[in-house]
Amino acid sequence: MMVTFLARPSESSLPVPPRKPDTAALILAQQHARADLAAKSSEEDGIAAYVSPLAGGQMAIYRDIFRLQAAGLNDQADTLIRTLKDKSLMGHVLAQRYLHHSYKAQFAELKNWLQSYADHPDADRIAKLASARAPQGQRVDLPETSYTAARIEELSEPGMAGRIYKPALKRTDDQNADATAMIASIRRSIQI
Repeated sequence: MMVTFLARPSESSLPVPPRKPDTAALILAQQHARADLAAKSSEEDGIAAYVSPLAGGQMAIYRDIFRLQAAGLNDQADTLIRTLKDKSLMGHVLAQRYLHHSYKAQFAELKNWLQSYADHPDADRIAKLASARAPQGQRVDLPETSYTAARIEELSEPGMAGRIYKPALKRTDDQNADATAMIASIRRSIQI
């Protein structure tokens, strides 16, 4: 047996706040509380606290900017950006904003970013987005990206080369066709 209660809004038993909470303030307060707690616990343990390469509270401001932008709160992030003294991470800040799904970056913004930050890790993604947002029918010259990720050097010692597997049994043409069909079936079912 199912019982349903219908109540008018004035008769509701759920309390309703008088106004919508400021999510940006809540996010910032929570993050500052965590940072303070981490600093206190490291001091109590006798462990040296991490010293930021950014001067003063610049690291905390950048952290707040990144968190606000991740939540899509760009207007509030802009107010914090204006308080920055050290602008060394602005390429990363703008890349996060331009690549975020809630922000529609204009072609001019993306082109300006590429002219200043073509050596950043997100430069390829920004260049691809800029070419997609380029004005129709116009030839656009974008700066070339120059970021290269760190690589692991390959060992070139004798005996380190991998061996190639060569089966002793040979398949017939029908067996090769069956194997190819099976692999295609597996790939379709796992959506590679």
